[in-house]
Amino acid sequence: MLRVSTWTGFVYVAFIIDSFSRRIVGWRVSRVAYTGFVRNALKQALHDRGHSPLRAVA
Repeated sequence: MLRVSTWTGFVYVAFIIDSFSRRIVGWRVSRVAYTGFVRNALKQALHDRGHSPLRAVA
């Protein structure tokens, strides 16, 4: 998770990186740092890759 300065303040960016291909496979931006937006980035990555969140995390 990164804290990025913008013209209107700070935002937090969460990236999910595939360690094999070294590509960003999911990301989210939020004005506040909370675990939900990091989970949403992971869910996006799993969805875009065609994996079920229950099967992949369990």
